[in-house]
Amino acid sequence: NLSSLFFSSWLDSVDKFFSAIEKDKRSTKFLVTAFDGENLGHHQKHLAELWAKLLADQRIQSINYTEYLDILKSDLIKEIEPLPSSWSTEIKDLENKIPYPLWSDPANKLHQLQWQLTNLVIKIIQTDQDNSNYKKAREKLDQALQSDQYWWASARPWWGPGMIEKGVKRFSEIIQLLKTNINPAIKNKAESLIQNILNELDQRKKSGRYKITQF
Repeated sequence: NLSSLFFSSWLDSVDKFFSAIEKDKRSTKFLVTAFDGENLGHHQKHLAELWAKLLADQRIQSINYTEYLDILKSDLIKEIEPLPSSWSTEIKDLENKIPYPLWSDPANKLHQLQWQLTNLVIKIIQTDQDNSNYKKAREKLDQALQSDQYWWASARPWWGPGMIEKGVKRFSEIIQLLKTNINPAIKNKAESLIQNILNELDQRKKSGRYKITQF
């Protein structure tokens, strides 16, 4: 929660940060925080200046993770196996066994269609290495597997159809490159998935339920 503050417009003063620490109640001695550098001054313009004030505040001393481990007593350190999760995974997601909700949510129809298409194209690539266009198609697959297309489909709360459409286009280009060797039934299935994704996108746009986010 404290790390997420640096993505919010609410945090606009040093005093508010310390009030959030008090409310959090997890630690008044050590706080392990992590967030993208773009959060400082890009998404929230004022946070770059606020971050500088926090670093200069005498109540705060910054140390890196190695220094933190050195401070701890050895008998307090134990190795654990991390749970499947990401920086965005919430407790409720783990309880529902959804470790990557912004990329693969079983309740998100768009996510399910995207991954069906992704896995099908990967399978096509793996079984069509003799195709004269294989090398070019394989390079396009690396481009097509960028994670933003799934992230922007999450609508939690960010939603951006443009990135999703780019992902679909790249997969479509791979199908076109390899189409002479692809089993017609598999080719039809891939094209059907592409159309289903575009239809779902169109329905979401028309529904008015999703506000397109621009960063």
